[in-house]
Amino acid sequence: MLKKGEIKMIKKFLAEGFSKSAIARKLGISRETVRRYAKFTSQKSKKRATFLQSFF
Repeated sequence: MLKKGEIKMIKKFLAEGFSKSAIARKLGISRETVRRYAKFTSQKSKKRATFLQSFF
C-alpha cells in the first residue's frame, strides 16, 4: 500500500506526461503498481449520474 504522498506524486507525474515506466523508476516501485494506481485514480474521478438524472 502506498502512502498518500506517493499517490499524489504518481498523479502529478502522469499529469506532467511522464510514462508509467519513468514514474516507477523515479519512485522505486513496480510499473504494475503505477498502472494500478493510475487506473484507480482515473476511475475515482469520473462522475456518476444519479438515479434521478437518468430520467432527465
